[in-house]
Amino acid sequence: MERICICFFWPDWATLGLMSNLLRALRAVLWSFIGLGGRRADAERRTSQVGILPLVGVALVMVLLLIAGLVTLAHLAAGT
Repeated sequence: MERICICFFWPDWATLGLMSNLLRALRAVLWSFIGLGGRRADAERRTSQVGILPLVGVALVMVLLLIAGLVTLAHLAAGT
């Protein structure tokens, strides 16, 4: 009977840091979309941790997804 090797995935820490930064940007954008950012100091802290370019990129993608979802919903409601 042969042994089955279970290989573990060791994450690349640079990629993990990038994903963490992306998730922070997503969290900041989603909080700002629904308007529940909390105190101004908390909002400033969230945006200063991420940087302006990731925030703008994530916000642009989220707006495009929102518009695409609304257009799809309108097409389904109209039956076309």
